[in-house]
Amino acid sequence: ANPMYCSHNFYINDQEINDLVIPNNVTSIGSYAFNGCSSLTSVTIPNSVTSIGTHAFLHCSRLTSVTIGNSVTSIGDGAFAECSSLTAVTIPNSVTTIGDQAFFDCSSLPSVTIGNSVTSIGDDAFLGCSSLTSIICLGTTPPDASDPGANTSTCKLIVPHSAYNAYLRHAYWGAFLNIHTGYLVTLQANNDQWGEVSGTNLYTKDTTITITATP
Repeated sequence: ANPMYCSHNFYINDQEINDLVIPNNVTSIGSYAFNGCSSLTSVTIPNSVTSIGTHAFLHCSRLTSVTIGNSVTSIGDGAFAECSSLTAVTIPNSVTTIGDQAFFDCSSLPSVTIGNSVTSIGDDAFLGCSSLTSIICLGTTPPDASDPGANTSTCKLIVPHSAYNAYLRHAYWGAFLNIHTGYLVTLQANNDQWGEVSGTNLYTKDTTITITATP
């Protein structure tokens, strides 16, 4: 692969790349940067990146997992559209906006966690996510959304206990037939230089929690 750097944007045209770790000096991922990288299976986006451009990973049909760094504030329109093998994604607390059709037709995605700073979710962001059975919203203020496309009849919505009524009153979120309250469990390593722990999330009553420590 021969990556090109332009104003710290990362562009590549290589259909044979599999596991991608973006360097720490990259601050944004440009539009269509990895469009059609059909062999790409995993992506790690570092904390240096602040934005993911429109259709950045469009048609990455074998992409199964995405780790989004804690500095990303915006996910562009169609950023992960038609990533039909995507099974795991967590939208970190740094993200404030999720664009239109951001995860359109991610047909293998079973659940998504939406960070507590998201203020808006674009139209059809989750349209075509036929395997989506749960959405976890960490925000105590419901994100502005008119129709992200999730099936409100079959998809479970988990929201903070303190914000349950606010979600019920919302025109979109209140339409979910299956709304549960969750309790936030926060995990933090006592020394970040030694490693990290994962598992911070909203959990409903009687849920078994899995905590992962990575040295």
